[in-house]
Amino acid sequence: MSDPKQEVTEEIQRMAVRLLATTSAGFELALIGGFRYRLLDQGPRISRDIDYHWAGDLVAKRDELIDTFRRRLLPDVRRKFGYSGSASPHAGSEGESPAISAVMLAFWRDGEASSRIELPVEITRVRCADDLVVKPVDGVVYLTASDQDMIENKIIAVFARSFLQHRDLVDLFMFASHLAPSSPERIERKLTDIGIDRGRAGKRLDDLTAGRVRHIGVIDNIIDTQVDAEVAANLTSGGGGAMVFDRVIEILRGQTAGFMGGVR
Repeated sequence: MSDPKQEVTEEIQRMAVRLLATTSAGFELALIGGFRYRLLDQGPRISRDIDYHWAGDLVAKRDELIDTFRRRLLPDVRRKFGYSGSASPHAGSEGESPAISAVMLAFWRDGEASSRIELPVEITRVRCADDLVVKPVDGVVYLTASDQDMIENKIIAVFARSFLQHRDLVDLFMFASHLAPSSPERIERKLTDIGIDRGRAGKRLDDLTAGRVRHIGVIDNIIDTQVDAEVAANLTSGGGGAMVFDRVIEILRGQTAGFMGGVR
């Protein structure tokens, strides 16, 4: 990756999650989402935010993180990069609700508008069939969801989000090997627990298939702009967005066949 601004962004992400993994504000806060794959699994996709699972009061945790970021992260970023910064409540990508709360981190060089970096930190609650696990990286222990819960919850997100996030499709393609023989049953239970029936799930799958050309275009753009160059080149050579999309549809159908009452 050769974009200096992106390199700074990723280092700030690493500083933020390392801070939370080593302070009381991050106790029992579980790292999930795209940056979790990037940091803990050497995932090739750049993540534009940081996501956590939290079982307690989401707004109270958000406020605690804001205080910690202001006291610890902002001064550290200024010392390392010379960037001013702020940490404030943010509506989040899905809008503020009982299911999500978020902090907006922003950093900039004074007088350089183009230097601005915005980094949402979203706190949500996901379904975990397994106990949380720990993964060490460079001497720091990160609490996270299990690999199987992570990839199953990517499938849940495809069906549950009001607006499809194509990054979920890319991550599902990349980490499908984390699915297990028990995953279809677990996915069915998770979908049922959050009130998604086979009719709603089937409609989302039908809509995905009907919009194949558009979805392929968005995935191709993600490959071009959010995936490490060497991996992106291999994906493009192997069929690009079309290959990724078709494989993901195959995975979704296979993992939900029982829930749907047969392969659609």
